[in-house]
This record gives sequence, C-alpha cells and structure tokens, in this order.
Amino acid sequence: MKKFVLVILGSIFAIIIICLGTLYFTPKPLFKLIQGLPIEAKLTKPNDYQQIEDRVKTINDLSYSKEYPESTLDLYLPKKMNSKIPVIVFVHGGGFFKGDKKMAKYFGPTVTNGNYAFISINYHLVPNATIFDQVRQVNQALTFVTKNAEKYQFDPTQINLSGSSAGGFLALQLLSAYHNKEYAKQIAIQPVENLKINSLLLYSAVFDLSEFQTYQGNLATNYLLSKMGWGLTGEKNWKEDHRLGQLLDLRKLISKDFPPIFITDGNTKTFTKQAKQYVGELKKAEVPVASLFFDGQETVGHGYQLNMETKASSQAVEKTIWFLENYHSK
Repeated sequence: MKKFVLVILGSIFAIIIICLGTLYFTPKPLFKLIQGLPIEAKLTKPNDYQQIEDRVKTINDLSYSKEYPESTLDLYLPKKMNSKIPVIVFVHGGGFFKGDKKMAKYFGPTVTNGNYAFISINYHLVPNATIFDQVRQVNQALTFVTKNAEKYQFDPTQINLSGSSAGGFLALQLLSAYHNKEYAKQIAIQPVENLKINSLLLYSAVFDLSEFQTYQGNLATNYLLSKMGWGLTGEKNWKEDHRLGQLLDLRKLISKDFPPIFITDGNTKTFTKQAKQYVGELKKAEVPVASLFFDGQETVGHGYQLNMETKASSQAVEKTIWFLENYHSK
C-alpha cells in the first residue's frame, strides 16, 4: 500500500513539474484549467420576458468579419419598425478568455424596448488572441453596422457602444482610440470612416489593467497572474513593460470630446472603485456622464445586470433606457 501511494504521489509530482515546465514556454495550459471559473453573474429572465420576446425578432450567428475566428453576432430587432432605429453594439464579458454573445440573450431583447436594434458580438478569446486583437474585432463589428444599415434599418448616426466586464474595457478602449490618434496607432485601430459613436454604456467594466502589473499577492497568486497577463497581452514580461502599462490604463486617455457615457457596477467582488474614480475623472473633463451604483444595504455582484430576475437588474435596464433616451453626442 505504501509503495502504491508513493507511486501516485510521484506521478502527481511529475505532472506538476511537466505543467510548470510547459507554462514557462506558453500560458495556454493555464487558461484551459481556469475555464470553469465563474466570471459573470448568472443569466436569468426578467419576469415579463414572454411579452418582451413576443415583440422581438432574433437573427443569430451573422458573420461580421473573416479576418478573425469567432467573428459572429446575434441581432435583436423590434418586430415593428416604422423608420431607421438606433443601434446598441454589446461586447460580452468573461475575463477576456471566456464568455459568449449569448450572455445577452435576455438582456438584449429587453433593452431593445421596441426602439433599438441590439447587437451582441463574439470575439476570439485569450490565449488564442490578445486583448489588442479583440478590440480590433470590436471595430470590425462597427463596420458591419455601417455596411448593413439599409438592410436592417439601422440608423448609422446613432451607434451606441456597450460592454460588460472585460467587454466594457474593450468598448472603452475602442472609444479611446477613436478620440486619440496616437493611441489608435499604437494598438493598430483604423477608425471606421465617417462613424461617430453616439454614446458608451459600461457594466462592471475594468478601466485600468496596468494595476495588475504592480499587484503583490502570495507566491501562487503572483505566478498565476504573471501567466494570465502574458496570455492577455501576448508579452511574457508584461509586468515590467512600462509602455504596455500605458496602453492598459484607460483612465489617462479621457478626452473632453467623448460622447455621453453611462457607468454602473455592483458593490461586491467587482471594479466599483475604478468605476467611481473614472466617473469622477469624466466629470472633471466635463464629459456628460450618468451612473448607477449601490449602497451596502444589498449585495450586488459583478455583471449583475444579466441576472434579470433581480431588482438591481431592473434598475440597470430602467437607467439604461433613460440614458439612451436623454443623452446624445453633440
């Protein structure tokens, strides 16, 4: 029995050594191991979803580009349209390495509210793509909107970009590139010709990834974080790269010419501190901004708006629609 246990322990040790050795050359095995981690809130339907669904036409799995894998989108349209309608382009969350456009399968139809087209996009995931590949994919989705405006009755002058969690970072990153030519050049973004983003809506977004360059936890946490950052950025020594850190800190890219921005987050295990700081910076720059945060009387988690049977999600939908109706770019 003792010999058997020693063999098992020896085998486990050998597997650990092999895994650690592999991670020296590539972070990909780590992302396979962490696929099961919960990243966003659970998806639930609002109580009146049957009525909502009856008013919405859904077109799934449309291709928006051939350059990258996973370049597909789902489109939610009001069944009754008398004229061209504004568009909401939504970028799902999932830590950049997981998630799917179906995460908006209840949120999208609800937010259409009979007045908007809602597009939820997929994008190629880390570690098979970097966050810089991903933001370029989001830009390609905007090209789809302009090219298909007549076909689907989109109003190309009313494109509202939105995102949840990691998707919020990508949406804000793209908006920042549209308002900063040098940044656009650094991350290889070519703005869509004659396109103006009407507004930006961010749900549980992260605003500054450079914070993780200096984060200090225990030995295991630091090791895993170094590998995850490698996968996200494509740079093995990303923690020591000051230039890269500047690309990852979106707080320093605020422009007074930004369109109106809506920001919301929960209050538990999420990026509330970054969100509130960013709202403050927007106000200093005199950018029109609306926000929704929660006090400590109720627990509201990361990506809470997708858990649509909750009171907090209902508040997010109500504030989203109010924002879209009342805030417009100049």
